[in-house]
Amino acid sequence: MERFEVRTDADGVAVAEGELDLDSLVAVRAGLADPSITTIDLAGVTFIDSSVIGALLDAHRERQRAGGLCLQDPSDPVLRVLHVSGVDQWMPIKR
Repeated sequence: MERFEVRTDADGVAVAEGELDLDSLVAVRAGLADPSITTIDLAGVTFIDSSVIGALLDAHRERQRAGGLCLQDPSDPVLRVLHVSGVDQWMPIKR
């Protein structure tokens, strides 16, 4: 089960859950198209692959002038991938 949803409240948080991979890439990109998103909550994500990491980095670059995106509460397996891939050097991660 994968899911990427944008909350309807005004806090600018997108919530992702499950395994984020090539199968969920279209949903992730669609969710990230909302320019009001400032934070991606990854607490419920159990797996993330390079296609989704690329989408997150693209969205971060597009929002650079407004401060970019922040990744929030990644699960331990996802945090490890973010560290190994160097994403933590490009995007802020809040735990």
